[in-house]
Amino acid sequence: MASALDEEPNNQLVLAKTKLELLCDVCIEEPLVAVYHCVECDQNYCENCESIHGAMKMTKDHKIVMIEDGVVTDKPKDHICGKNKSYLYCGICNRIICSKCVRRLHRRHGIHVPQPSSPHPAISGNLRTMLQSKLEYYEQQMRKVEPETNIKVQLLRQKANELKAEVDVIHKEAMDEIKEIERENVQKLEDYKEKLVQKKNRYDERLVELRDNVELLNDDSIEEFKVKAQEEVEILLNPEEPRPVTRTFSSSKYEEKFLALKDRLTKSFDDFAAQIGISSSDKKKKKKSKA
Repeated sequence: MASALDEEPNNQLVLAKTKLELLCDVCIEEPLVAVYHCVECDQNYCENCESIHGAMKMTKDHKIVMIEDGVVTDKPKDHICGKNKSYLYCGICNRIICSKCVRRLHRRHGIHVPQPSSPHPAISGNLRTMLQSKLEYYEQQMRKVEPETNIKVQLLRQKANELKAEVDVIHKEAMDEIKEIERENVQKLEDYKEKLVQKKNRYDERLVELRDNVELLNDDSIEEFKVKAQEEVEILLNPEEPRPVTRTFSSSKYEEKFLALKDRLTKSFDDFAAQIGISSSDKKKKKKSKA
């Protein structure tokens, strides 16, 4: 008759079904909790034994899956610790690593799993010192270039003020010309108006003379005089005094000046950009990013 022990199923299967912790199949004296399961070997491994298993040529390519809550899952093993759900950290290299790199590159290094309550090790120790050193270096470089940059900015402002002064000069020239054209045209119109007034006065005097002459004419000459008087009245009503030709403002020459000034301004900024190390391609990228 089979004993009670023979009738009981495999201990590992019982543990898997009850979702208890599985123990490492390789540890000899005091087995540790199994974290990984090898599909090919059908064995469970703790962290240390799995590292040895992965380092062997015959088994390094085996499929390793994780064990969660005492149950083997199909989730592949990655760089996150299956027990603590946190990243592995190498104190010697001062960096976060994956479990594969533990075997290959960090075998004899001080590997540990950072506790959630403790500061992340990647920002402590040597890394903190390195970051502080880099920060001090960049601050030093900024202090070095700051005086030179201030001088270049001052020169650029001076150049901008000079160009603005030239713009003001061109603007003043244009406004002065507009005012001069306005003054000339107003004067021409005033002169034209004065001539028209003088002609009107002469026409009024001539009409008075015509009326006086009509009273002195007899019946025979009235018709003849009426014809001549009508012709003269037509002339009086339609004076041949030409209208003055006024001058108009032309903006073309000022547009040419502004375009030339714009080219100079663009060249000045390009020269300054080249001095501080900004290339034309960088400026195009900035324009595209803004768009």
